Amino acid sequence: MIQNTLLFAYIQRLNHRLTIKIKLISALILFLITVLSAFTLYSVRRNAAIIYQKEMETYRFIANTVHSAIRQKFQEAETAVQTVAQNPEIQRLFALPPAGAASWPPGTGLYNAETIGQSVPLPSARFHIVLAGAFPPGIR
Repeated sequence: MIQNTLLFAYIQRLNHRLTIKIKLISALILFLITVLSAFTLYSVRRNAAIIYQKEMETYRFIANTVHSAIRQKFQEAETAVQTVAQNPEIQRLFALPPAGAASWPPGTGLYNAETIGQSVPLPSARFHIVLAGAFPPGIR
């Protein structure tokens, strides 16, 4: 309580010593500091927003470029696989067991443990070859 009264008394003495001119200049300086601080804060936030917007544009551009490259490579691979899968000569050659396939151990190649010594049709032994041509053209 004593400290509060001493502080109040000090402020009153200081207030009596200051002239109107000094009070106006102090108020003007305080006002300018406040306005400049607000403008600086606004500028920093606006610049941050512009930088963020430009970064997002750059990221979208990079993502579109990568997606386009992936799409192009997928279309090239799809065309190559369809060319091979639709070639009747290649289909015929894959349907024949390779020479020496009978000597392969069971469970490998075109033979499995249940059909030792019997030729297994290529589609049942090589499921990935069938899968390559099984997708409809619209699936990506």
